[in-house]
Amino acid sequence: MKNPVFLRLFVLILVLLLTSFSCKTAPEDPGPSDQKGWEVVIIGAGAGGLSAGATLSRAGVKTLILEQHDKPGGFMTAFERGDYRFEVSLHMIDGLDPGGWTHALFEELGILDRVQPIRFDPLYRSVHPDFTIDVPADLDAYLEILKNRFPHEAEGITELFQAIMRMGDDVDGLSRIMSQSLPVRMLQYPLVPFRHWDFVKNRNTTLKDFVARYISDPQAKSVILQLSTFSGVPPSRSPAVLSAVMLASYHRYGVYHFVGGSQAVSNALADVIRENGGEVRLNTRVEKILLRNGKAVGVRTKGGEEIYADYVISNADGYQTYMKLVGEEHLKPKYVEYVKSLEPGVSVTEVFLGLDLDLAEIGLGEVGEIFYCPTYDIEDMYKSVQTMDVEKMNLLIAFFSNTDPTCAPPGKSVVVLCTGGAYDWEDRWRIDDGIDAYHKLKEEVADRLIKVAEPMVPGLRDAIEEMEIGTPLTMERYTSNYRGSIIGWAPTPEQSMLNRMKQQGPIDNLFLVGAWTFPGGGQSACLMSGNAAAKTIMKEIR
Repeated sequence: MKNPVFLRLFVLILVLLLTSFSCKTAPEDPGPSDQKGWEVVIIGAGAGGLSAGATLSRAGVKTLILEQHDKPGGFMTAFERGDYRFEVSLHMIDGLDPGGWTHALFEELGILDRVQPIRFDPLYRSVHPDFTIDVPADLDAYLEILKNRFPHEAEGITELFQAIMRMGDDVDGLSRIMSQSLPVRMLQYPLVPFRHWDFVKNRNTTLKDFVARYISDPQAKSVILQLSTFSGVPPSRSPAVLSAVMLASYHRYGVYHFVGGSQAVSNALADVIRENGGEVRLNTRVEKILLRNGKAVGVRTKGGEEIYADYVISNADGYQTYMKLVGEEHLKPKYVEYVKSLEPGVSVTEVFLGLDLDLAEIGLGEVGEIFYCPTYDIEDMYKSVQTMDVEKMNLLIAFFSNTDPTCAPPGKSVVVLCTGGAYDWEDRWRIDDGIDAYHKLKEEVADRLIKVAEPMVPGLRDAIEEMEIGTPLTMERYTSNYRGSIIGWAPTPEQSMLNRMKQQGPIDNLFLVGAWTFPGGGQSACLMSGNAAAKTIMKEIR
């Protein structure tokens, strides 16, 4: 070994052998769970994770879902208190009529015949300071109501909704293009500006500016802009495209709830996964995404178990997926800066009420939801969220026992009050002052919300038998979502549609699904995201 060249060559070969050995140890000598040979492991059984799991398992892909909670669903779930069952998040799911994209998606996921949809009509009651409108499902009937109320805006109302429907058509067309093979897409892309001009023209337009092109009356604007509540950002920051797609789908293909609430959808998806050889493992929290040579190869649970797979799908939020599960140290500084620059969406404050009250006896037996606006200035209502000035905020009152009578005993009802929730208000709801201070504050807010709702729901306070209060901290606790967001990243033009965080980021074989990625927040959109990611993986696997 006196020859230095030979010595160096020997050392180099030894290092290469040791390096090769160390790289192959984990995949070749896996933990016990890996003996099942999972092809895909999914973090989180929210809408995106369940949809991905159902799509994959139905295609014969060996799929495992790991969920921290004791039931599948994430925000797409329900809970019980006494004789009452409370829906956590679903207010309206669109497009379940034949021809609607949610109808087609449910059919593809294998759950169309496993759930019992309940159709809304009217869609909701719109309550304003000087008038109330029941919004019918039929678009022509709705336009007639608007024109009768605002005859001076009749022409603009017609033109506005024509533009909304055209934009909805454009997004449908673009979705079909995106589902085609790459060569077909490349041929179609040059034609997009000509065939889908309304989308192209308005892709960065805010809802406020879009409506202002056609309508000037502040009261008429208030009615039309009311459903921007679902985006969690004011009309001046909300993309016109998102509202257009939502309204077009609502009025063309219906608005629905489900018997058993959204938990029925989650349970149906979990059943599909299990029946097709997959597994949904509850009470299992993932703490780390395992990487090798810049590629996701599995996960490590809180209990220390390492589970390997060819692909990892994260239904965790976008921030935690990259900043915690992957870890900043595995990302380029520019991407870390990008993730930290994104704005999380709104959280909520909810008061869940089980009532000894027959809604039909007080004239509310046919109402699914009330959208209440205390002012005609929609922008001002959003400003009040940061100070939790609930008397000036918009309020959604959901009568779940009207849309699903199984959630309350006969003659009784479930009503949920829902409004915005500022995560940092009062130093995170005084939680650092102790649990008693936190509970006292949220009970004060609930009392104020009940006072706002009482004129619209006579006898509300005196009929309360069960009450639970949810704050942004509650949303964070049960879903682990960054800052308790219910909508993913704030759906501004800069963070929506094609500007949304990509499903495939800087880590190979890692996919993001759910509200934080394309197409965005809302249960139907999250289900779509999981289905889309699964199809991409299936093309690579098969």
